[in-house]
Amino acid sequence: MATRLPEPQDRHQIDVDPKLLDGYVGRYRFSSEDLLAVTRKGGQLFVRRHGDLEMAVYPESNLDFFAKAVDEQVTFKTDSTGRATELVFHENGAIQRAKRIQ
Repeated sequence: MATRLPEPQDRHQIDVDPKLLDGYVGRYRFSSEDLLAVTRKGGQLFVRRHGDLEMAVYPESNLDFFAKAVDEQVTFKTDSTGRATELVFHENGAIQRAKRIQ
């Protein structure tokens, strides 16, 4: 019998202060050598995993973002200044952590 994936959640985009996004822009390394780049264009965040296409992500809270095209979510962990120190990447039910690198 095939394993059934959970149904995607209904997600709702909210407005956030675009200045908040600056604290999330950077490169993040998973436990492997795999990297995820977070960039900003205007008031929009984009993520791109090595070898994948760049994808827009939309805020559902100040720390939680989701893609509309696929089942992917990003949750940022921040320090006291609002700068992200790591992120949690959710993809099709799998969860991976990535630390911010210089």
